[in-house]
Amino acid sequence: MTRSTHRFLAKLVSSAAERIGLLSAIRKRRLRRGDRRLFILEYHDISFDGTRPGKSAVTTSRFKDQVEVLSGSYSLESLEQVVSQMGDSHTFPDDILVVTFDDGYLSNYELAWPNLASQGVPATIFLTTSFLDGIPLWFDLAREALEFLRSHTEAVSYRVKRELLRTFGYWPRFKTVDGEIEFLKYQSGAKRQSLLSALEDSDVPLPSPTRALTWGQVREMKTSGMISFGAHTVSHPILSTLSRPDQEREIEESATRILEETGQRPSCFAYPNGSARDFTSETIEILSSRGFSSACTTVRGSNRPDADLLRLRRIGVGEDSNVLLKARLSGLFDSELRRWIGA
Repeated sequence: MTRSTHRFLAKLVSSAAERIGLLSAIRKRRLRRGDRRLFILEYHDISFDGTRPGKSAVTTSRFKDQVEVLSGSYSLESLEQVVSQMGDSHTFPDDILVVTFDDGYLSNYELAWPNLASQGVPATIFLTTSFLDGIPLWFDLAREALEFLRSHTEAVSYRVKRELLRTFGYWPRFKTVDGEIEFLKYQSGAKRQSLLSALEDSDVPLPSPTRALTWGQVREMKTSGMISFGAHTVSHPILSTLSRPDQEREIEESATRILEETGQRPSCFAYPNGSARDFTSETIEILSSRGFSSACTTVRGSNRPDADLLRLRRIGVGEDSNVLLKARLSGLFDSELRRWIGA
């Protein structure tokens, strides 16, 4: 089955389970058995209502609704607080929910923080430090440009066409732009930059760079005591594709930059892209040696009290409906059903 079919089935099952009260019953039964979990939600950008949300963005109203509903049903704590309590002999008094954001988008300050503050909900933002220092996230620029080229083939100049062929072998190589971005993530930085340079020098209308948090806003949120900050590397590379010295540089320099701007060295980390193939045991060794106490993946799932703190699972919210998110938190997809529909 395709990913879209998986998602459709997951939504269908979730909606049916919600209508008959199954989601609530599953969670209550799990809690009665003493099976309490840590759920870490993974957000990225937040978009204004009425605008076309970017990839992985959640609209303001939907985010507000999620925060209100979840804060009434779960114990929401900071990542650092939960991690400090986890261990083999520890049990959670209830399901715990942690809110996280990746990359450091300006919307985290303008749109997410007011909602979090009004509900008293803590959160952790993992910062890609070069983004805050003025370097756009390459995948945001590339996504918009490649989507434009797919619908305006007449705008593909000779230089751009040459770079597309050099990069992808043939173009379009994938059915969707998402496939092209995923492919580019595992190419060298030089290869990606060559393509971006060709796009920048052409008539392709590149979007305005997505705006990042300022360091002043980071300090303001940190002072509130509700928002903490973790490292997400300097330039958002796939760490498993780098040599050990380059991994060390990306990890250490991001931590040092956050220390310089906030006065506190981060203790938590999020792997860029974050799937199981995007980091290695060597990456984990580096994080441990540099004093990180936890690291978040994008591997979907929940965490029990004895979870590996440097391989914490998260639930990416992205395009999921609220009822599908509720189903994931209930434990509905912990069974054979989860594997069958790929939820």
